[in-house]
Amino acid sequence: MKLLRRTLLSFAAGALMLPAADPALLSLAPAGAKMIAGIDADRAKNSPFGQRLMAQIREDDKGFQEFLAQTGFDPRRDIREVVVAGTEDKKQGIILIRGTFDTAKIKAAMLAHGAAATQYQGVEIWSGGGKKNEGAIAILTATLAIGGSDEMVKAALDRRAASGPAIAPALAAKINDWSSRYDAWFVSTGPLGPNATKMGTLNGAANFSVDSILEAAAGARFLADIDVAAETVMRSAQDAAALADVIRFLASMVRMNAGQNGVDENVLRVIDTLQVSTADAVTRVSVTVPEQTLEKVFERKQSRTPRAVAAR
Repeated sequence: MKLLRRTLLSFAAGALMLPAADPALLSLAPAGAKMIAGIDADRAKNSPFGQRLMAQIREDDKGFQEFLAQTGFDPRRDIREVVVAGTEDKKQGIILIRGTFDTAKIKAAMLAHGAAATQYQGVEIWSGGGKKNEGAIAILTATLAIGGSDEMVKAALDRRAASGPAIAPALAAKINDWSSRYDAWFVSTGPLGPNATKMGTLNGAANFSVDSILEAAAGARFLADIDVAAETVMRSAQDAAALADVIRFLASMVRMNAGQNGVDENVLRVIDTLQVSTADAVTRVSVTVPEQTLEKVFERKQSRTPRAVAAR
């Protein structure tokens, strides 16, 4: 069902838009969650980058305007915070949203488009009712909604009814750290590539295997520039040094071949800000996307986007 799918995509869009992550949202994450990402949409939207991004949104998209009229839900205005959580098998995830929802209007729109509601734990779960699994949505309150598979949504409602902590304390601590420092963040306490193959030696850089990454975290802070940082916990100090060597090598290769491969000067500006360090089994990386580079990206996008001409 198109409306249900668009609603789920609108929730996800907020995540592409934190103070520390909302404990009420985290309490709904799967107990076995290994990977969680989030964004403080309010702070992101009010940043210089967010303002530029919002200015790129086309107001003449007919489907989007119909969606706004039917549901009263504008993700640009109504989403405040989003958390996306996934389990280790990576097959299913759940989207947890703090925002403002016109429940009566959304319910009417769902019914008008053929969605069906089932009661579970005192909450209506909406699904397309078709053969294809288009996912499910539950609006718990006028400020809290969740989306995902029917199974994942029901499990979240079970956790809400139990009123107990769900995610592991170590993961919660890591989330609190990164979400308090960055507007958008990602945390994983499980291996990123359990079946990953080794990357061969790169011009003297030590062998590196993705499955040597035990934990990872990343964050972005939206100011005039965008500051991006990442951190990995490796199996050993040797693995940490190997990853740092690979990153430095790849950056140097881009610089050396910039002329013959036509590498954009904006990419080089970002690479010039690259900082890589290690401490025992931890590798840390940071880059800054300069404001000048962001302006060039938006200018290029505007020049490639056809503008609708209104008949007068």
